[in-house]
Amino acid sequence: MFTIAVTLLAVGTVSAQTRVYITGSTAFRAATTNAINSYLSKAAPDAWDGNSSGVGSAFTSANAQIWTGSHGGNSYIVKTSWSGSSGGIQVVSGSGNFPVYYLADVGAGGSNAGQNNNDPRKGPSASPAQPFETYNAGGDIAMSDVFQGGSPFTSGTTINGVTYNGLTDNTVGVVTFQWVASNSFPGTNMTPQIAQYLYTNVGAAPICLWTGSTFSASGPIVYAGGRDPDSGTRGTAFAESGIGIFTGVQQWQPINVSGGVIGDIQLYPQETVNGILYPQGDGGESSGSTLRNYLNNTLSATAASEEGNGNTVAYLMAYLGTSDAAKVTTAAQNPNVGASYGGTLPAVALTYNGVGFSQSAVENGQYTFWGFEHLFYLPSLSGTKLTFAQGLASQISGETDAQLFPNCSKSAMHVTRSGDGNIVSPIGF
Repeated sequence: MFTIAVTLLAVGTVSAQTRVYITGSTAFRAATTNAINSYLSKAAPDAWDGNSSGVGSAFTSANAQIWTGSHGGNSYIVKTSWSGSSGGIQVVSGSGNFPVYYLADVGAGGSNAGQNNNDPRKGPSASPAQPFETYNAGGDIAMSDVFQGGSPFTSGTTINGVTYNGLTDNTVGVVTFQWVASNSFPGTNMTPQIAQYLYTNVGAAPICLWTGSTFSASGPIVYAGGRDPDSGTRGTAFAESGIGIFTGVQQWQPINVSGGVIGDIQLYPQETVNGILYPQGDGGESSGSTLRNYLNNTLSATAASEEGNGNTVAYLMAYLGTSDAAKVTTAAQNPNVGASYGGTLPAVALTYNGVGFSQSAVENGQYTFWGFEHLFYLPSLSGTKLTFAQGLASQISGETDAQLFPNCSKSAMHVTRSGDGNIVSPIGF
């Protein structure tokens, strides 16, 4: 199949093929990638970063992919460059102001940027150098875990001289999340009250909030970890818990990680994300996969002591997409996803408000740590690009729970909400 696809690309006329560029949410990346496969009747993308001629890392977790295929008599080249929900909204709603790097076209023998195992989104700064395509409009479609109002780039807002457009919003599914703590964490549950204290205090809290043990200032401590402001996972976590999407927080960065031990920890340095400057502590990891892997470690006494009360034992707490959580927790701790994802590692999955994650608990309103997945595009999108965008939205919306697992089919939901973190209410009641 790969050889046929490459041959078609080599001999076909470019003018007959519509190029579609997709960016945005990594939390829903696997579901979107599989939906594109289905829409184009493909078993897999033609190539993806870290991959050459069908051999390499899993395409569902790649930073970028490329397909050539057709649907309904229309021929497409589809490219993805996954960043984050907020960044996806930015580049599409600020069309023409934020060029994005995508994989180069598949060439003879299947060679393209995917043969090098590094992030193609870095374009000319990638090392080793690799071919890429720059799409000056940024993207045609943005996948997002949050509403446009859950990003800084709302309709009519001007930031750094760019005025952002309103986007056409298609809610296509439900993306689910979990709270996870590091190796050997003794607690079992997370609540909005604890989350608010942990993230808006100094990014640290005593273990007694989770265990009910007697308070001790120098006893075990929990540090807040998390994602950077580009992340829809962060937006959903902060909206759902009542922290507030745009509230400044204090998050801690593991450093000197080796041999299963986080040697030290520091507040994330000041950083600029999507053109906006965030102060010390308000940054975070750009990837859920990086963040999740920290949670399989223990924290050294040096790390524990950074908060300043003579602590010698500490744990790291973070919010993850459910698929990421499943990859670092045991099936016994996380039975609804661990067995399917093969999770065997010692991070600890927590219940939320006393309820464990399951698709059924999400769909019936008992488990509320979720958000709608959105497929955005500009109202001006037209022609076969619009046909593809609408077709992909319909494809994802029609996927079943089994196809979207551990996320949920929109049609299976018996509850809804009107915005990020808003009240979950029964449909039709």
